[in-house]
Amino acid sequence: MQVWSGYFVFSDCLKFDVKSSEAEIACNHLKSYLENLGVQSSDSADQVIEFVEADMAKEAYAINVDSHKIQIKAHDSSGFLYAVYSIKQLIPVGIREIKAVAIPLLSLNDFPRFPWRSFTLDCSRQFFSIETLKRLFEQLSFYKINVFHWHLCDDEGWRLEIDAFPDLTQKGAWRGPDEILPPDRGSGQKRYGGFYSKDEVRELISYAAQLGIEIIPEIDIPGHSLAIVNSYPETRCSPVSQQLLDKGVKLNTICPSRNENLVFLKQILTEVSELFPSQYIHIGNDEVERAHWDNCESCQKAIETNHFNSSRQLQDHFFRQVHQTVKSLGKEVVAWNESLADPNLPQDTTIMSWEGVDPAKEALAREIPVILCPGPYCYIDMAQGPFERGHSWAGFLDMEKVYSYEPLEDLNNTALVKGYGICLWAEYLDQKDFIWEQIFPRLLAASEVAWSSEKNWPNLMKRYKNYHCHDLKSKGFPSRINKPQIVYKNKTVSLIKQDPNDQVYFSTDGSTPTQSSEVYTMPISTDELSDFKARLLSPCGSWSSVSRVPNFDDIQESQYSHYPYQIKTYRKARYQEPESNAGKGNRELYVWVPTPYMPGEFIDFIFEEPLKASHLEIRSGVPKTLRSLVEEAELLYSSDGSDFHKISDFVDGVSKVNIQELSIKKLRILFTKEQSEWTAIQELLIKA
Repeated sequence: MQVWSGYFVFSDCLKFDVKSSEAEIACNHLKSYLENLGVQSSDSADQVIEFVEADMAKEAYAINVDSHKIQIKAHDSSGFLYAVYSIKQLIPVGIREIKAVAIPLLSLNDFPRFPWRSFTLDCSRQFFSIETLKRLFEQLSFYKINVFHWHLCDDEGWRLEIDAFPDLTQKGAWRGPDEILPPDRGSGQKRYGGFYSKDEVRELISYAAQLGIEIIPEIDIPGHSLAIVNSYPETRCSPVSQQLLDKGVKLNTICPSRNENLVFLKQILTEVSELFPSQYIHIGNDEVERAHWDNCESCQKAIETNHFNSSRQLQDHFFRQVHQTVKSLGKEVVAWNESLADPNLPQDTTIMSWEGVDPAKEALAREIPVILCPGPYCYIDMAQGPFERGHSWAGFLDMEKVYSYEPLEDLNNTALVKGYGICLWAEYLDQKDFIWEQIFPRLLAASEVAWSSEKNWPNLMKRYKNYHCHDLKSKGFPSRINKPQIVYKNKTVSLIKQDPNDQVYFSTDGSTPTQSSEVYTMPISTDELSDFKARLLSPCGSWSSVSRVPNFDDIQESQYSHYPYQIKTYRKARYQEPESNAGKGNRELYVWVPTPYMPGEFIDFIFEEPLKASHLEIRSGVPKTLRSLVEEAELLYSSDGSDFHKISDFVDGVSKVNIQELSIKKLRILFTKEQSEWTAIQELLIKA
């Protein structure tokens, strides 16, 4: 971009000169925006905004601003629209009229780094309305994201109307006590769910197209298919192994050996291909639980007949058959990177590399096209920092880390890299507006990674603070404000701020900091670490969440002793985090129950010898996250194993109590309210 001295100073009268039919949507968008700021449109106006069709690459655009004219050049509607978005970012947010507002004279030529810039949203685990999706699309388009990858089905619900199989939505779209899918992911003891009718999908496709967004549907098979097999039980493996179910191994796969299932899927995919104009259909093939196939008579016969050595080869065979079906419908196949386990994977499969970068390297070495979406940089369902809500298996992921990703670094054959995508899975999006806090402002960083190879983190933060945080607030989008990082050393608390000019307020009495609290200017000495809190006030007037001393757990841990005990969850724990994890003194282990507890249900801790100590602390949730906390419960104790007495409540997922006068044979977490999600219990902390 080149900037010259001088300004284009808006008057209250403008001429809109459209010389390309491709520019009509962009012109109408800009005209509506400026009319709301007091501009009148007139062919006799001295100032002109001109839209000119030019021989340019797809989605590219050029802007030239002189003292009396703004000229926009592009070849297609997306290019014109992106130019309008760039012009809007030159205008201050929140003004009521544009007359006398000045923008610099400049020349800008801009074009995308990747042709595929996608956003994935899981609409199975949580159901989002058409209105929510439209609102999302407007901001995706504003950030020049041009692909919406729509995850339409999973274990928690089927979301797309299919005429041939109405039970997919009549039954498979709903969770609840009397439904074929159990309550999960915060849905509660009520009927929860929904689906998108074909008319709604057509409406959404049309709306997205006007914003330059292509919608790519995902029908995730053969795994993640509990909604399918519970709606149509004949599609599952047989016989069913009760032993596997008792271990917690879901029967959530379509049987890959039944020819009837291929017919079933062809009917579904035919309707999908007729409904969606995109050239792509995503067919999943990730995280397939094949344990039940070992017990399935049909699967074992197919393995024997085809001379396969493993059930993995059966999966590959099944995937290739579905792949062929998609191709016969005139569509291209997208799949997750687990598909690379097949040495005979068709080379025209587009692989989404989510398990890091290594799958992308393998795909490119095999001349298979790739979408880069590695979890540590692109999965914005990850928590944005310690003790924040979200997943953590790929590490914490804040805006700066999203921006730090170099997509083409250490890759060969990069001509086969189709693009870059970010993904948002919905396990933790049941809380109101949390979807927006997970998306913003990380989407801004991701969009710049996708659009440009040039990076400047200080410049991005400057633009975020001067424009984007105000823009998001003006549009009513809650967004996550970066918390100050806290370091404790030698009884002194220091705060690390992203910007020296950040206003951080703190308190030392356990209260939430406000503008009446002290402003942090230098390290603070304190002995009461658990009472120290800090938070940042953003330039747009929004507060960050509260920061606490992050290594306080480690400081306190050394003060605790290990006492052997057993835990009884009375609900089936995940086989990956079983009851046997408890009582070993390992703070990295925890017990995780993947169904929500109801009022009156409980978890017991049983000691080998009566516990006599001074202090007890029970922490819930996955360690160092806010996932799967005990929400509302009482802590009870029993000295004889049968009569229980309350000694504490759970606050923020933790129960702390002095027990120096007690002899404890059993502890009990008694749930007083229905849990909204799963429950994780960490190792007990006991002070002698």
